[in-house]
Amino acid sequence: MNEYLTALCLGAAAGAVALVPLTLRRAALPTMAATFAQWLLLGLAIPFVEWSLPPLLTGLLFGVSGMIPLLFLYGRGDRQAVVTTVLYGAGLGTVLGLTGSLLIE
Repeated sequence: MNEYLTALCLGAAAGAVALVPLTLRRAALPTMAATFAQWLLLGLAIPFVEWSLPPLLTGLLFGVSGMIPLLFLYGRGDRQAVVTTVLYGAGLGTVLGLTGSLLIE
């Protein structure tokens, strides 16, 4: 149970980091809630994925692919939002993969 709580905390931390650019852009509350929920769920998933890849690469691939639903939410005509979403997916996914492998066995 402790490892799930750790993963949940990692996801919450990633969600909080992902909210920074949305807060600065004064995004709508449903957009911010969707982003936080997405990272909360990715935080629960990424540390437990068992692919035969290094944790950094697993986190990167899972983080970017996990952003696809949010791209439909943000991407309507706003290329900057798409770039930001993909970059945050890559960066935070990689960090979740690494920290998950270090903190969760």
